[in-house]
Amino acid sequence: MATMKTFINEQVTLAGVTHRYRAEKEISGINEVYHRVTTVPANTDMSIASFKTANNTDTGNLDLDSIVYIRITNLDSSNSVILNLLIDTNEDDSAADGNVALKLDAGKSFIHCSPHDGIMCSDSSTSEITDLKDLQSILVDSGSNSVNIEVLIGIQ
Repeated sequence: MATMKTFINEQVTLAGVTHRYRAEKEISGINEVYHRVTTVPANTDMSIASFKTANNTDTGNLDLDSIVYIRITNLDSSNSVILNLLIDTNEDDSAADGNVALKLDAGKSFIHCSPHDGIMCSDSSTSEITDLKDLQSILVDSGSNSVNIEVLIGIQ
């Protein structure tokens, strides 16, 4: 087993004053890392990761109960992408029942902790959501441009 270390460094200078922030996180018990750099062709929706329970991981799906870190980075220098986070609201390893779409600008990253009970959305309620569901898969929509994407997933 290994320890995964993540770092986020931020710095901005406003009115001659430099503001710095650094967040460090160590995640112990890492047994596996899924890493992929891929090109999402123009006008294509590409699945970059799929998650299921351990008894349904034989078809290329990752075990959602073992994942502790997900990072997706848009490696393009000028084009954004749309991340579609497909949600299994019934938590039955079936097709996705919901979706959250996020814009990921060029050079930016999206970080998520765990797909198990880690996401939910609602278009009918303005009150807070506390009953989180499973992330079923992540799709990338590249729009009219070919874009390189990096995926890093830490698995215990």
